[in-house]
Amino acid sequence: VFGKFTGALALHAGVLQPWTAWLAAGLGLAAGFCSAMIYVDTQRPFWSGKLTFPKFALTALVLGWAGAMLFAPAETARLPLVLVALLLTALKLVVECSIFAGHSHAPDAPLSKSARLHLLRPLSELFRGRLFLGVLSGVVLPLFLLRPDVPVAALASLVFSFALIGELLERHLFFVAEAARKMPGSI
Repeated sequence: VFGKFTGALALHAGVLQPWTAWLAAGLGLAAGFCSAMIYVDTQRPFWSGKLTFPKFALTALVLGWAGAMLFAPAETARLPLVLVALLLTALKLVVECSIFAGHSHAPDAPLSKSARLHLLRPLSELFRGRLFLGVLSGVVLPLFLLRPDVPVAALASLVFSFALIGELLERHLFFVAEAARKMPGSI
């Protein structure tokens, strides 16, 4: 599905028609859904649908919005750009930190183990770095867009770069913090 999505993006870039945009968007949604289902189908608690679908969808929205900011005309109203960036970032970070909320799980439960993995070295350093990059790219830098003397293109390049690195860190944590029941060793 990702191959079809890439082809639809190339088609859209070539012809720039509304129907090609809808085709690319639809195939992008299908590709994201299929990708998430690979993990949901394992039936591991940390990769459950209620955690995985929001993470994957919000990654697409955060990076899509950061990418869209790269191509925003200089005269674009800056306040909506900032508000959407703040909203998407807040939602994404809340979803990522939700693993720590309501620890009603038993200490040996897989979700409790995954939460503890986020707090132990070396993953704790990656997790803190991910949170820092999320706040930097989704809150701090977008707030500078409210200043009229700041060039949108230059700042949007930084926003996109830091958002991409932050999302790559989040996805790495998504893979390595899964505490599978039958894995050797203990936490």
